[in-house]
Amino acid sequence: MATATQQQANGTREALQEIADDTRKFRQSLTAKAAMLLGVPTDRVCGLLRNVWSTSKGRDPLTDQEMFQGISMIARYELDPIAREITVTRDGAGRLMTIIRLDGWVKILDRTDHYDGMDVEVHENEKGKVDWIETRIYSSKRSHPTIYRGYASDYDTVSGPVAKKMPIHMLRVFSLRHAARLFTPIGGNVVTEEEAAAMMRGDMIETDAKPRPSSLDELAARIAQTDESEHDETSQVPPEEPADEQPFEHSLQDFLADVDAAE
Repeated sequence: MATATQQQANGTREALQEIADDTRKFRQSLTAKAAMLLGVPTDRVCGLLRNVWSTSKGRDPLTDQEMFQGISMIARYELDPIAREITVTRDGAGRLMTIIRLDGWVKILDRTDHYDGMDVEVHENEKGKVDWIETRIYSSKRSHPTIYRGYASDYDTVSGPVAKKMPIHMLRVFSLRHAARLFTPIGGNVVTEEEAAAMMRGDMIETDAKPRPSSLDELAARIAQTDESEHDETSQVPPEEPADEQPFEHSLQDFLADVDAAE
């Protein structure tokens, strides 16, 4: 007869299997929509994007799993990777990043059903120099606009050579990008062009940084932690598991590996 702990583990396995199945179906659906927008068969989406989203010389090409966030953006917001509205690549430390350029952010706003326009305020200091630009984006569902004030002093730390020739224009673009990201949070490892350039140069690389776990990893960790806490309250000596049953932790890893390998 299965113990209470084993029954709980079995229930957790079933719940994770459902999550894995739903995740796989969700990914397949988004990939199919991206294929339709790109005009290629579903099984050729990753091959096409692997040629468009290249990595640095000497580094391995992007895996299907790494490209999925970009694929989901293509499907959800109809972003065009060929026109460089969205790019997925790795930075100098090998960390994955999804770069959305200005036209991509404008499309994301335009495809958000409650988007209701924007305005911009340019502020000059006592010397007549622009020191910040504020973007306000309005929503038909919100009583207050989403506001982002881009300071020239902050922008200077990540700006490139174009900003030296067009400082006001580029600061305005900088403010718009961040306001759009606040207005429509899209999660993941999305960065602006300036942030991507800084990461490529190594300005934003943390040598001791560790990759963030996926949502399923976090869920599994919480479940495992809850299981351990509840078990500690009932007994100080863990029950022996039957020899013919795998430990729960091993089965959990198998589920997560299945999700990572989803088509």
